[in-house]
Amino acid sequence: MKRVAIVGMGVAGVDVLTHLTEAGFDGRIDCYDERQQFGSGLPYQEDFDIFLLNPRSHAISLNPDRPKEFAEWVKEKGLTLETFMPRRIFGQYMREKLEHLLQNEHVHVHYQHIQHVQVLETGEKERYQLTYQSADQTSVQEVYDAVFLCLGHAPSQDPYHLNDSPYFIQNPYPIRESLQAVPMHQRAAVIGMGLTGVDMVRALMMEREAKEVVMFSRSGQLPIVRGTETVVEPVHLTIEAVQKAVATPGQLTLPLEQVEEWFFKDLAHYQFDLERINQWVGASVEQLRANLNDLDEAGRFQAYVAKLRWVLRALWSHLSRQDQMRFAQKYQRSFIAFSNPMAPPVAEKLLEWMETGRLITTDQVDDIIQLKAQQTGHFMIQYKNKTTTTVDWILNGIGSQTDFSQCQTDQPLVQQLLNDRVVEPNGRMGLMIHDTHSSVLSSRYGELRALKLFGQMVSGTDYQNNSTFVLYRTTQKGVHDALNYLKDKKV
Repeated sequence: MKRVAIVGMGVAGVDVLTHLTEAGFDGRIDCYDERQQFGSGLPYQEDFDIFLLNPRSHAISLNPDRPKEFAEWVKEKGLTLETFMPRRIFGQYMREKLEHLLQNEHVHVHYQHIQHVQVLETGEKERYQLTYQSADQTSVQEVYDAVFLCLGHAPSQDPYHLNDSPYFIQNPYPIRESLQAVPMHQRAAVIGMGLTGVDMVRALMMEREAKEVVMFSRSGQLPIVRGTETVVEPVHLTIEAVQKAVATPGQLTLPLEQVEEWFFKDLAHYQFDLERINQWVGASVEQLRANLNDLDEAGRFQAYVAKLRWVLRALWSHLSRQDQMRFAQKYQRSFIAFSNPMAPPVAEKLLEWMETGRLITTDQVDDIIQLKAQQTGHFMIQYKNKTTTTVDWILNGIGSQTDFSQCQTDQPLVQQLLNDRVVEPNGRMGLMIHDTHSSVLSSRYGELRALKLFGQMVSGTDYQNNSTFVLYRTTQKGVHDALNYLKDKKV
């Protein structure tokens, strides 16, 4: 009997199990994850209701062929369908779908954390050994014909080396548990101004009534506000244009200049005003207010960018390595901002706190110094203009690590895979996989057809793959490729 393992049971893990079940795989399927995240992953576990989905409720599900499935499920449960539902409700929907999948007699649940993945054999007889500790601390090894690594997000880094302080929260999710240590009415700081950082600020303000929060990052840029819903299709920068260009004899790569030419033609076609759009980008009261007052145009541009997500995945592997890096340097920050916007109710609260002086946003932090116990506050924030301020608590809202170029990470399993050269850094943009079917590409073993890797950590190869619909299609291709390999595998 063939044996496969799924390591991580968040969105990608549930997708993999769905595809294995639908394909009629009749071997043994072992599913591994910690109990708290089993079936929801980190983003959708039980937490405060103030944490909302970024997509509208009718535009997110675990099935791209039924995009309104989640909204229909909410109604079936007798819940009030809001435009932006709490993330934990989506987690409940995920877990219910998983419960149905677990009825399969071939599926076995393990509330265990995998510590080590060893490649036993390669080529036509690929086999892998997974190691974990049982409840009695005994080391257990299991051997598999295929392994699907659905590891989610890597831990965020600690750029100011604060992790030894009891007043610094490095990995805050679930925030409901992390904030139990934080007293009411504190002065706090949040490192990072993306969606994770926004979560931290809202939790401090709404659940701990913080006196003041300093929110900062190197870019000093908040997410864009999600605009009015509409549909805008690319006209020049399309999948068809990419396919036609790379089909030209002798055309091995697609120059970034060609992609930029198509992009600017699209901007002209839809009369997008980049000067107007750039007025929304930043973290000042004026920029946030301008964005909230221009939701129709914001919605048009975001709809266009949302469609570009699929185009970018099609063209990404056709860019040279140098052009991939150039793209990341020139456009990645803006692309992420526009493709992962925050809900208007979230932005409105941020604006309220900024206008009343409770929320301070900046890109001017130079250093953070831990203070001695007898001093006021636990940290001193030093600004580039030599002024300072003190805070009682600091929360890390940087977001997940994607730079593995130094082969260093705080996630032990990924560190082991890097040290053993099973996986390889894709420059500063995640880990290397095959761009079509998500097989791990290793300098030590070559392509590992039966070791698949999905999720945020492979964004350098599988560009911007973090939407539920994109992840569903990506895992579908990977699972089918693995099953085809297992059919031909020589035992």
